[in-house]
Amino acid sequence: MDGYFYFIKNSATARGGAIHCFERKIEIENSVFAFNSSPNEGDVSSNAGDVLDSIVTMSNCTLYGNKAQKAESPETEGYGGATLNSHVSMVYLNNCIFWGNQADAELWDPEQSKKVTTPDVFNAGSSSIATRYTDMESLDWAHGSVSENHVGSFSSDPMFEDPDGADNIEGTLDDDFHLTLSSPCLDHADGDNAPDLDIDFEERRDLVGIPDLGTGTPPYGDLGPYETQPVSFVNKNDGTCGGKVPCYTSIQEALDAATDGATIKIVQGDYAEGIILSSSKDLSLKGGWDATFTTQSSTCRIQSLTISDGTMKTEYLIIH
Repeated sequence: MDGYFYFIKNSATARGGAIHCFERKIEIENSVFAFNSSPNEGDVSSNAGDVLDSIVTMSNCTLYGNKAQKAESPETEGYGGATLNSHVSMVYLNNCIFWGNQADAELWDPEQSKKVTTPDVFNAGSSSIATRYTDMESLDWAHGSVSENHVGSFSSDPMFEDPDGADNIEGTLDDDFHLTLSSPCLDHADGDNAPDLDIDFEERRDLVGIPDLGTGTPPYGDLGPYETQPVSFVNKNDGTCGGKVPCYTSIQEALDAATDGATIKIVQGDYAEGIILSSSKDLSLKGGWDATFTTQSSTCRIQSLTISDGTMKTEYLIIH
């Protein structure tokens, strides 16, 4: 199978809460797997069967909050919270994020001289794994693999926007797996193994002020299925925006400099401006932020808004 998917809060009575694949090659990209569960192989399960060259490839996927839980009837072991691969010759994980997954069963980790669980990946039989520029919580733990190869991969909190959404309920439509501007996963992908477009069909973007830590072509792009869109900051009283970049003291200046698809965040207050959009850009103006751009609770006032070309979405913006 191949394509873009959003699997959320699915469950199975035996294995593979979201996907169970037998004797098939799997290729998945730009997909989210969140809060899926089963007694064994909590989220994505692949069994090679008699297919000797069975391969699993996942690129720019996020797997979060999936669970492999032991069950007494029928008896299951609880391995592989996010993925379990049985006799699969090779598992390739490119530009993916594995975080917040859980598994009940334990195996011996000789490197740490202790038992560990397999919340992210468990490879049974003759399976091996190769990761490239992937953020995995249990990267340095034992995965039951025959062999492993990790290039550019790391283990750091991906810093999602809001995994359980505004309603604070896991597995509902407002769950937000976009990356914050503090995420270590920004501009950190292997461009040679990333789809040209993200899950929302947005192009890869090189974010201003974020170091390019990726490789390939392009040497930027974000991990996971969502490509973070450019953000500009406006504070009429502070030309530094508290260290946020790019920073402007007028909305019009930020609007003129913005690229297509950008969001412009504006500190609350009155702006003596009549702003004009006259180029074919799709922009989002979000007013009412505090000076640190962490809370959006007030409004911005402008004198007028004229749009002769392009489109604009606005929040907390008053025209008077």
